[in-house]
Amino acid sequence: MKKTLLISASIIALTAVIAPKFVGNSFNQKLDSMIVLINQNPVYSASVKSRSNAWFSSTATIHIAFDSSSFADENTPEIQNVFSDMNADIVVNAQHGPILTQNGLSLGWLSWSAKVEGDSLRDTLDFDADTPIYQITNHTNLFGKSSFNDKVPSFSMQGDEVFTQFAFSGWNGSGSFSDTQANYQGLLKSFSFAGVFGEFELNEWQMTSDLQGNLMDAMAGNFNDTTASMQIQDISFKSVVEEEATVLTEFDMDVVADFDEATDLLDYQINFSLNQLTTPELNLSSVKVNTQVNNLKEQFFKAYQSLLSEAGQDPAKMQENLDTLMQTELLGQLQAEPEFNISSFSAKLNQGNITGSLNSKIHQVTALPDPIESPAFWIQHLMTDAQLNADDSVALWLAINLTKSQIKAAPSAAQMTDEEIASIAQQQAPAMLQGLQQQGLLTKTDSGYEMTFSLKEGQALLNGNPMPLPTGQ
Repeated sequence: MKKTLLISASIIALTAVIAPKFVGNSFNQKLDSMIVLINQNPVYSASVKSRSNAWFSSTATIHIAFDSSSFADENTPEIQNVFSDMNADIVVNAQHGPILTQNGLSLGWLSWSAKVEGDSLRDTLDFDADTPIYQITNHTNLFGKSSFNDKVPSFSMQGDEVFTQFAFSGWNGSGSFSDTQANYQGLLKSFSFAGVFGEFELNEWQMTSDLQGNLMDAMAGNFNDTTASMQIQDISFKSVVEEEATVLTEFDMDVVADFDEATDLLDYQINFSLNQLTTPELNLSSVKVNTQVNNLKEQFFKAYQSLLSEAGQDPAKMQENLDTLMQTELLGQLQAEPEFNISSFSAKLNQGNITGSLNSKIHQVTALPDPIESPAFWIQHLMTDAQLNADDSVALWLAINLTKSQIKAAPSAAQMTDEEIASIAQQQAPAMLQGLQQQGLLTKTDSGYEMTFSLKEGQALLNGNPMPLPTGQ
């Protein structure tokens, strides 16, 4: 018995001594892999500024830079200076387990923290002394599951020529990840500014996400089953020329991604809802939009991601590489018959109801057209069904505003007041609706108006009547 205990104690002691070296090597390999992933994005570049590896700990400073040449048409010295100010050093400190003391005594394989001091921002932003502008801490337990918290502190901006007031309440997030899953949730309480453009305020922005799969693989562009949601309690904006603010309340977005490994295809469901949007001219409420983007091929999007990475290294070859991508990968994506559907749309516009739906897909593609942008090809292989219904009050409101736009575009309206234009538009709008009916663009229903459209095998129908299409032939 004593011998067994002695052997067990020796194994534990040996593990405690040797394991930190293996943990440290694994951590630094993953750090190098993360740098490779960052450098695949043409907007960013990452490099190791310094690194120190010891038996029980590792430290590193990673320099992250913005490459303005990848998206700035005029890469002037002024633009370069702006983006150089956005460069950052990420300081990483890691402790190798199984015995950890970085955040209190505990058992685990790894404990690490990373932070961006943001001292270069202090001339502009006011945040607590000795507090980094961003920090994250992580703990990996003995079962390989990592839990982390990240934070951006509250800060304000000193008054200048653009902003008279700027306040950010701070971001707080937390999550976990392992070899098979990852999740994250975060909250921003408020964000507001006032300045030369007007006043803006956002309250209660929160998000959650849940990924089934390896986080590093997902960052590398691999598809995975994912769910995500975002909620905003309210947003308001008032420009300097408006007397009333534009206000949005209770905006929700939910995303579900379903990946089929057998077919290499991903389906997305993206659902939106909005309680109310009010502007000086409209009141939009009870908005619900359910959309689907189906049959996305993983290989096509991974190839496109590689193209973006190569474009960052040699922007001059972007068009050439894009042409190559279209010739080698587009056919496979089209043969998967991608779909974009709005399965349902409903809203109240100034208390009138408006509903609709759209189903569309690419089908029966056997070869790419030459040229690739051939209208006849896309019309032949696009299949669409759509319908839109609007109450009388909604149709009249839309007609009035369309008539207003037409009047304002005429030179003769230059001396007219807004009240005069509105009065004329209200008189002419009913005639416009009647004209649209006579042209077959709208169909009258018991409660309002309807528009239907279908396209199949190159033949289009608008409200059941044949409709000519620009085939380019």
